[in-house]
Amino acid sequence: MTPWERRAEILEEIGDPRFRELGSRVIFTERPECLSTQNRAKLDAWLVQRLRPNIEVPWLTIAIALKNVKEMLVDDVEDCESVDEVKVWLE
Repeated sequence: MTPWERRAEILEEIGDPRFRELGSRVIFTERPECLSTQNRAKLDAWLVQRLRPNIEVPWLTIAIALKNVKEMLVDDVEDCESVDEVKVWLE
């Protein structure tokens, strides 16, 4: 198996930018320290835009998750403690 440190170098050899982006995201998720500072900053910004967009998107965002959790706190009194822990984590 290829060491993580070498994987970032291998990405530069891949011609298709879509595969390079996908590979960068995998490394960012698993071992972000193996990416260059510039690439890590780019992916940090991508993640923030993905989780905190200013527009409506078809995926679960932090804002939607918080809304759902707040509704669960009102509706499900029995599991309030666990749901509240999720709310704190999201905030």
